[in-house]
Amino acid sequence: TDECYSGPISVRIQPVKTGTETITAPEAIVPFTSSNANSNCNTYSISHTNQCATFTLTDLPSGYKITGANYKDNTHTSLTSSIANTIYVCGSEVNFGINNSTPWIQTECGDFGINSGVKNPIPANPVCGSSSGAYASLACSVGSGIVFSGDSDPNLGTTGLPSINEWLVGDATFPDLFNPAVSKKTSTAYLLSKAAQMGLTTTDLNTVPGCSDYTSCTLPANLVSGVYIVNGENVTLNLTGGGYTFSPGNYVFIIKGDLNINEKIIVPNGSTAIFSAYKITVNRTVGESEFCPAGDPPSDIEGWYSADGDFIADGTNNCATATDLRLNIAGSVVTGAAGTGLLINNRDLCAGNINSPSLYIKARPDFILNAPSVIKTSTYTWQEVAP
Repeated sequence: TDECYSGPISVRIQPVKTGTETITAPEAIVPFTSSNANSNCNTYSISHTNQCATFTLTDLPSGYKITGANYKDNTHTSLTSSIANTIYVCGSEVNFGINNSTPWIQTECGDFGINSGVKNPIPANPVCGSSSGAYASLACSVGSGIVFSGDSDPNLGTTGLPSINEWLVGDATFPDLFNPAVSKKTSTAYLLSKAAQMGLTTTDLNTVPGCSDYTSCTLPANLVSGVYIVNGENVTLNLTGGGYTFSPGNYVFIIKGDLNINEKIIVPNGSTAIFSAYKITVNRTVGESEFCPAGDPPSDIEGWYSADGDFIADGTNNCATATDLRLNIAGSVVTGAAGTGLLINNRDLCAGNINSPSLYIKARPDFILNAPSVIKTSTYTWQEVAP
């Protein structure tokens, strides 16, 4: 559960130029009861006017960390960020809370399903930019998505809900599993078979300028719409560059190996991009340091991403080391397309978890309207006619 901590703590001060000293909670910490104390879990305050210093909380309960740091003097908000159990103070009063919130995932305008059960604890009152509400799926102009929890009861936290409409399918009492008889229709094997069946022309990606070496593939600006194959025995395709925007058209990448995404990928309206691979990993450097933008979150990768096995949002996942970047996806993510697989979120926003998901997926309905033929399913009608 998502809970604020309000017990005693000890503080170690590490000044910039002098040694260390330890002060106990009654001397260093005083209660903080401002108007926003409940919303951000702000219950403690530190003032240090002599010089800049790093304060380390030395006896936090397991799983708890500093959250909701609020500098009374706004001139210091851009200095060293607070992670895990440390907070930076420089001639200012800092109000903060201690919370055990964990990384979580949120979708918008789309469904969210895990056969083994959705385990996604949402903080009590996340307010981020123009979005608010403890929902696994945010609503858009056409409604909210459905959360599918397979054969297990979902865990959305103490106050978390599937959506504003509370649409939930599947639990331990009434299981609902998605187990197609054949591989999902976005798996590498299925797409290769479908392309061959339709007689589509395919292009080996290593014949494209910039991608002769799969370990460092930079897609060219004038890439032609079509179906691209990465052949080999368990190869790894590394997409590199300073960010890539597709030209108008439909692009399908079938990778007989793993895919590592090391740059932003943008797909304009009216176009599509499909990536199907054994395993897909998004590098920890791809993402946003601004967790709660004023408007719609900017996309980091756009398209349909289908992994035969796992889809991994790579990150440090260690607040003692660094705060991870928030990953925003516009499109869809499929895992276990060839059988079994997981959505692995290794992004931890640390103090940012209380307001923002670390992995955010927004549906792109235009991808469905403009889907290429290789991804479409044929519909048949039949009737028995008397001889």
